[in-house]
Amino acid sequence: MDLARKTPITTLEGVIEHPVLEEFLKKKREEGKSESLLRNYSYDLLDFQANSSFSDFNDMMVEDVEDYVATLRGRNCSGSTINRRLSAIKTFVKFMVNKKRRTLRRMKRQARNPEAITQLRNQIEELEEILTIDRVKAIKKEKHPFSIDELRKILIHAKNSTHPRFPKQSLRNYLILKLSAVGTGARNTAIRKLEKKDLECFSCDGNCKECIPTIKLLRKGKTERGQGDRNKIQVRIEKKTCLELKEFINSSPSTSPLVFTSRTKGGPLSITSMNRILMKALEDAQIEKKERTFHSLRHTFITEGIKNGTPYGMMARQVDHEGKLGITGRYDHVRAKDLDIRFPTIE
Repeated sequence: MDLARKTPITTLEGVIEHPVLEEFLKKKREEGKSESLLRNYSYDLLDFQANSSFSDFNDMMVEDVEDYVATLRGRNCSGSTINRRLSAIKTFVKFMVNKKRRTLRRMKRQARNPEAITQLRNQIEELEEILTIDRVKAIKKEKHPFSIDELRKILIHAKNSTHPRFPKQSLRNYLILKLSAVGTGARNTAIRKLEKKDLECFSCDGNCKECIPTIKLLRKGKTERGQGDRNKIQVRIEKKTCLELKEFINSSPSTSPLVFTSRTKGGPLSITSMNRILMKALEDAQIEKKERTFHSLRHTFITEGIKNGTPYGMMARQVDHEGKLGITGRYDHVRAKDLDIRFPTIE
């Protein structure tokens, strides 16, 4: 680690331009923390801020931390390095939460503006979400599917969940989960990078009764620049999910070509964000989280579809997974509309 690079930003005499960070480092120094630890805190937190969309630490959101983890992965940082920086961020966030709670108590005693109190509570809630981010795990575990009863509960809680500042977020999260588990069996990245033009219903003639809707999904490992639709595979999409997606797109004010966007940057959601959406729904529905990730929704689609009578070959073609299901490629050239997919039923 380049200590010479870190030294100029670690002093507390005006070099750091973030008062709340200065206050945090001063408190840690008073607690007897070593100068090397203070330097690490300062470097890690300023690097986090420099690679995020906010300019004031008071405005940071959980998505900023998730995007930063993705940035560290892009730098090929080790799991221990990422976890150390996450620990620094969480320690700082705990300090901010305690500071804001003290301010909140004073505002209550002084009968301050109710709107200001509500705004402060929302800030505390956003910061507390950061503390729930899990450490980076290097070992991949088997992803167990959900039962239909569990899936039904997950979707109900995701749809009915509310956010004080982002009222439409619950509908977005519900559709993200449903698109994988019921609608298509799509992978995490295919949903994150789904474009409006990929949905056939987005530009259809409105004859939904006779329509067999299809959708184009990004294929695993097929991300060559300039290849356009060659990177994608056209598959079936469950009709009700398709109609809900079309309504969601038409009612959204976003001008992004993406169907689902991040709250902070307007770009695609991070992989961590997708898993967090599922984990929040599992927590609300009181369903066991162990060995469950977003990929478990895809496994659920495959498991329930085959139980409903979908031929193995057609399911392999639908989920673009011939090798995993032991299929030779017999259905490679079958049109998406001709796939006999028995979608999972949750009604």
